[in-house]
Amino acid sequence: MANIVKRSPSEELQAIFDKKMDVIAKALPPGCGISPIQFVAFAIQAAKTDVLRACTVESKFEACVEVALLGLIPGGSLAQAYLIPYGSIAQFQLSYRGMLVLAKRDGAIVRGEARAVFEGDTFDYEFGDTPFVKHRPNGVTDSTRLTHAYAIVHFADKANQFDVLTADEILAVREFSKAKNAAAWSKSFSEMAKKT
Repeated sequence: MANIVKRSPSEELQAIFDKKMDVIAKALPPGCGISPIQFVAFAIQAAKTDVLRACTVESKFEACVEVALLGLIPGGSLAQAYLIPYGSIAQFQLSYRGMLVLAKRDGAIVRGEARAVFEGDTFDYEFGDTPFVKHRPNGVTDSTRLTHAYAIVHFADKANQFDVLTADEILAVREFSKAKNAAAWSKSFSEMAKKT
């Protein structure tokens, strides 16, 4: 009687990618700067997280295909998109970095950034006729001490635009999120604040 070796979810996902590499190659937009092999390496790493353990391998693959269609990098330190569990189904979600990449690629903006502000930072902003944001971090990045998050975009015509949210406003947005109890909010609150 032969021993049946059960593959890990990562090995199962790798097997699907190996069989369907042509799907990824066709999905990645020309000029996105990511080869199919690089994309698969990022995708496998992104899918290894404990929070995705209960998700089906098929839903992880499908979520990765959606990320590939946008020409973005899933998970990791460059995370332009995340794989998020909704019960047993993995779905992709854009990160703020992914939103900026897509806007830059479209030519809508030249540059953009999102930042988190913490207690002890020097931070001031003003809306109106002469809007400005001034932020000098003090090096403390404890998410329990987050006070604000802001985003600034710079347009080709040299204009810029920004918005600022307080921690209370960010928490209110979290309450409306269908993933409000997801690990992303508890383990990466400042990243979620920047995305908000």
